[in-house]
Amino acid sequence: MSESLVLDEMQERIKNLAASGKYNGQLVAALQDFGYEIIDNPILGKGVSVSTDGERVVCYHPELTDQKEAADPP
Repeated sequence: MSESLVLDEMQERIKNLAASGKYNGQLVAALQDFGYEIIDNPILGKGVSVSTDGERVVCYHPELTDQKEAADPP
């Protein structure tokens, strides 16, 4: 398996952890290592921003806010 595929798989696992609401120090560190930005939105709460190919996706954690998923406004 190439390094690129391994990194893609690791990023996918991190995204799934983030979406499940398992928000802890190790997850935050792993996300930041991959270039993910930790969001602290005063209205929606805390979440993780993932930017891929110029498209921005924001995932808000169910344990931290009532809003499970949200996307940035256009």
